[in-house]
Amino acid sequence: MSAKDTGERWDWTVTGMDCASCATKITTALNRLPGVEDVQVGVMSERLTVSLDANQTSRETI
Repeated sequence: MSAKDTGERWDWTVTGMDCASCATKITTALNRLPGVEDVQVGVMSERLTVSLDANQTSRETI
């Protein structure tokens, strides 16, 4: 859960990432969306964690 009461935290498995450049592209794209508060991408773990204000951007949009 993010710091805001309206926030949500979601985790996904992202396969096919094989370099830091992939993680940077994902992070940059998601940070452009309204309501996205935090993005963490693990290349080795193939995990994506996003904290967001669900009133601005839905999980489905991510």
